Amino acid sequence: MATRKQVQYGPAGSNVNGPRTWGSLLKGLREDAGLTQAQVADRVTAHPSTISHLESGRDQPTLEWAVMLDRAIGSDGRLATAYELVSPYLSLPHPDWDFFEYLRAESQAVRIHDFQAGRVSGLLQTENYMRALFRAHNPSETAEEIARRTQERLDRQALLARSDAPLLVSLIEEACLRRPVGSLDIMREELEHLLRMMEHPRVLIQVVPFGSGEGAGQLLNSMIILEMPTGQRRIYSESLARGHFLDPGLHRRFVDLFEHCRALALPQAESAALIRRLKRDLGAAETTIEAPGPLSPLEPPRPPHPLRPRKRVHLPRARRPGLAQ
Repeated sequence: MATRKQVQYGPAGSNVNGPRTWGSLLKGLREDAGLTQAQVADRVTAHPSTISHLESGRDQPTLEWAVMLDRAIGSDGRLATAYELVSPYLSLPHPDWDFFEYLRAESQAVRIHDFQAGRVSGLLQTENYMRALFRAHNPSETAEEIARRTQERLDRQALLARSDAPLLVSLIEEACLRRPVGSLDIMREELEHLLRMMEHPRVLIQVVPFGSGEGAGQLLNSMIILEMPTGQRRIYSESLARGHFLDPGLHRRFVDLFEHCRALALPQAESAALIRRLKRDLGAAETTIEAPGPLSPLEPPRPPHPLRPRKRVHLPRARRPGLAQ
């Protein structure tokens, strides 16, 4: 009787690698079923190299792939179940903003809690604000590439126009609203857009003011909490190199941090008043900027203050030590 091969779920003694962990399960189930990569590929109408890349962890799995391969192998939904378990560990490439898994989860979320430390939330940006951001962060990109990125972000905002739009709670640091992006006109347009979005029944915008202390500073990076229809939470964060979903074991900590920052934020009505004031200040700043005129003649230097004779001060002579008093 042949002994069943033990499947190693991920490299021993190392951190969890989502794609490799899931791929090792796929390989074990396929071999247990007595199927080759080519046979499985034929059943799902794919190239054998696709199956090889999924098994090695070179390609990231998706829920759709998991369901199809479960049917092809006859694994009774084990791959789909394993995908849900490893999905928080899937790393998403940041440089090209090609985070398909995040977009899929965002489109299905019923609540989106967003904290932004450096910019306005992508779901609340105007087209000109987006273009200015992309141009500043990717100065070597062509106009066509920036236009593509801008359109992709605009397409994301369509979810707020749906009849079943998710509830968006966006916390924005006051510094984001005071930091000019692009030009004064672009920034004023963005502030006006935020005021309009505050009238949306499914959008709540709160400003975390300067006076909130270090509470908001505990969230060093931007963070998005997605609540799925099943009640599951997924937390997405970005670094300079990439974006990724956080380990579920960290969820409670970061949800608590978000709620702490929200408690420090201004209510929506006061946030709107602050945004209106900042928008008004931008208009005043623009009207006070004038071209420099000719230099005014220098005033002649004042004559030095006449010296007064120094008054001699006589101090009592100190007694020499050792002498009788």
